[in-house]
Amino acid sequence: MRKLEEFDYMLDSFDRDSINLNQLRCDFVNKYTLSYIKNRMKLDDFVVGKGNKNSFCYQLEFNLAQLGSIRGSNSKKFGIYYSKKGNKYITTKAWKRSNIEESFSELKDAIIEIIKLGKKYSKDAIARIDSIPLTSIFKYKILSVYYPNNYLNIFSKNPLSYFLFQFYPECNFQKSTIFEMQKKLIEIKNTNKIVKDWTNIEYGNYLYYLFPKVKKLNTSDKPNQQKNNNFALETPVNPEIYRYEYKKLYDNPIVIDVQTTNYSKPSKKTRSKYNKGKTNYLVKEQKNTKLGKVGERIVYNYEVRNLKKLGNLKVKWQSEVDDSLGYDILSYEKDGTPRYIEVKTTEQRKNNGELSFFISQNELEKAKALKNYWIYQVYFTVDKQPVIKQLKDPFKEDKSKLQPTLYLAHVKIKDKKN
Repeated sequence: MRKLEEFDYMLDSFDRDSINLNQLRCDFVNKYTLSYIKNRMKLDDFVVGKGNKNSFCYQLEFNLAQLGSIRGSNSKKFGIYYSKKGNKYITTKAWKRSNIEESFSELKDAIIEIIKLGKKYSKDAIARIDSIPLTSIFKYKILSVYYPNNYLNIFSKNPLSYFLFQFYPECNFQKSTIFEMQKKLIEIKNTNKIVKDWTNIEYGNYLYYLFPKVKKLNTSDKPNQQKNNNFALETPVNPEIYRYEYKKLYDNPIVIDVQTTNYSKPSKKTRSKYNKGKTNYLVKEQKNTKLGKVGERIVYNYEVRNLKKLGNLKVKWQSEVDDSLGYDILSYEKDGTPRYIEVKTTEQRKNNGELSFFISQNELEKAKALKNYWIYQVYFTVDKQPVIKQLKDPFKEDKSKLQPTLYLAHVKIKDKKN
């Protein structure tokens, strides 16, 4: 038997994204109450295929994919769906009645029964849920979303048995039900002093993070049988080991000159956008020294290539020698004027018309005092191409926003016209 704590070295590199996941779940549950499902949910509010991305089934499969995947089988898993090809509603055999309205009414009652029985969390209640003629992945996705502390966000036997094999390679779970396998994995979770306080949604995502080869399995509900004869033990590899290694691709960054501009008058909506979730994401990156060093090296190499034409002037990677100077790289202009560069590196790829980064009190003071002080923000495109945004003297004019945390700086920018 292997213990979950053996893989605690993976915890720091795993992003639980707990705030976002819980918000997604709560938004769904608060909308689709038992009363709404029974009295107000229309057929088009339920089915996939009609183009309604807020429908019950569409949200469960796509919008809430981070809460557990139910992809891999067709829309028959929902009992009723809309066929674009046939331009009509399709009802599976188990739910065929005299008309579509009667079929949908009984299907709604079944979903309500699943939610009510799921709250009881008993063997008898689960047996009744299992007897309802809907696919297991659909039923257990509902249970996981409504009761994340009781059910796991893994809904078919193949991945469940694969994960159990990682901890109990000597055991055979072929005769176990989905509920029994979920319960066994939750027991493993509760033995870990850190993970035991997570929701089961976070824990399920962590299992996929630890053992990514599970994604090669057939996780659909047809057939819902585990095939663990050829499972192999995985040893989780911390991505930090190779994630931030310097790559040859980084020698050719895309460079964009930007300049400060004025913020428009904030509305209530824009005042709230610098939320805790965003700050937490930046805090995590601020602590990631490996990411920061890669960004500094990209900038250092870029500046070295630029100065080759200027004779004896040499770029200095100052933060490697002394990190108290308030900047990372000392470079030069063509006329020999020093260029003081503070490098801020992020994995964010959003282009919302501003730069957001942490800056220490010392860095802020140097940014205001030194002439020709630059912020170089380094980020990466989806295909890992580095991008450098160069911003001169961001704090010399009153065009930035500072939050007293370290300081979280927001500087309004626009592309610089040559």
